[in-house]
Amino acid sequence: MSTFTLSNLLNSSYQGDTGFTGSKGNIGFTGSRGFSGSQGITGFVGSRGNSGFTGSQGFTGSQGNTGFSGSQGNSGFTGSKGDSGFTGSQGFTGSRGDTGFVGSQGIEGPDGQAASISVGSVTTSPAGTDADVINSGTDSQAVLDFTIPRGDKGDGVTANLSAALAIALG
Repeated sequence: MSTFTLSNLLNSSYQGDTGFTGSKGNIGFTGSRGFSGSQGITGFVGSRGNSGFTGSQGFTGSQGNTGFSGSQGNSGFTGSKGDSGFTGSQGFTGSRGDTGFVGSQGIEGPDGQAASISVGSVTTSPAGTDADVINSGTDSQAVLDFTIPRGDKGDGVTANLSAALAIALG
């Protein structure tokens, strides 16, 4: 048996006696089922079998008797042509109807709800893109988000200060 001292404890060289073995733990749970493997390769196609034999041709039957022809019937008579009917007269044009009456004015609807509009975000997009405004609020409380494209870079301008002052002072 080893001696237990504060020095042994601080130097971590102290080791105590081995303890007793604990009881056996419970059996763990069964894990989930693994995934199915991929389908195997399709087997080869077998060879073609032999052709069957050709059967014998059947016999030709005897020709049947020809049926009798009936006698032709008499032609019917042609009737006489009827008279042409007369053309009727054109009907008259009716009179114009009366103009309908004007209906009464409908009832006045209820007052609408007051709406509000406010500016949300203002974003600068690259030069050459389109400007855009989107309502990120509601119909009655609009919040307008603006996207404004950056202007093209201007060419350098040099100013002649004395010429500008002469023009301004006239």
